[in-house]
Amino acid sequence: MIARRLVIENIRSHRRAEVNFEEGFNCIVGGVGQGKTSILYAIHFALFGEPLHRSYDYLMREGASYAKVVFEFEHANRLYRVVRALRRERSRIVQDTSQARLYEGDRLIAWEKAAAVQEQLRAILGIDRR
Repeated sequence: MIARRLVIENIRSHRRAEVNFEEGFNCIVGGVGQGKTSILYAIHFALFGEPLHRSYDYLMREGASYAKVVFEFEHANRLYRVVRALRRERSRIVQDTSQARLYEGDRLIAWEKAAAVQEQLRAILGIDRR
């Protein structure tokens, strides 16, 4: 898998950010609290859809009502785009499965069910959270 592009909205310290990955080695540099770890957390959420801890509280920007991650990657000479979102529901943060999408090129191959997107990603990449 080759990371190509990441767009995040309301993820931790980022209101909106876009990261374009270059060919070869990429290095994320910044001071404490600048959002380096947030980028890694966003990629994890895009690929696996599960929280690292017991909830998604660590991922959504404080005070935001929604968050979104769009991650583009190349695998086996094909371009993929995965979209995942979070929303605040009463006093907790949940994955907004209505926004879950996986594209191969411009073709939508899984949608609206986190499990369907996850199953397709697992089949394409051959990896899971463990």
